[in-house]
Amino acid sequence: MIPAESKPTELNFHLNISDHDYGVKMRHAEESMWKGVKVRLQLKFRGSEMPHHEIGMNLIHRMNADLSGVGAAETEPKLLGKSIILMLTPLPPTQRVRKFSL
Repeated sequence: MIPAESKPTELNFHLNISDHDYGVKMRHAEESMWKGVKVRLQLKFRGSEMPHHEIGMNLIHRMNADLSGVGAAETEPKLLGKSIILMLTPLPPTQRVRKFSL
């Protein structure tokens, strides 16, 4: 059985995320990585959003940049079907710097 702390935190969102929701998601992701847990970001496209992959990639890169103080991307974001996935790994505890406060 896998301990709860070793399972990655998964954050799902859509292309038209509001600024407030974005901040909440970033605080949750930062808090999880601060505790040493990996974070999986998944942007899901709906119907008419499918042709706008470049906007989705820009959003994922923005999230990666905003969370760079506490974690680093394992690989480049991947487009899988109707979603873009990015896995972030926490930095060593001595290198972590918070950007979003609770």
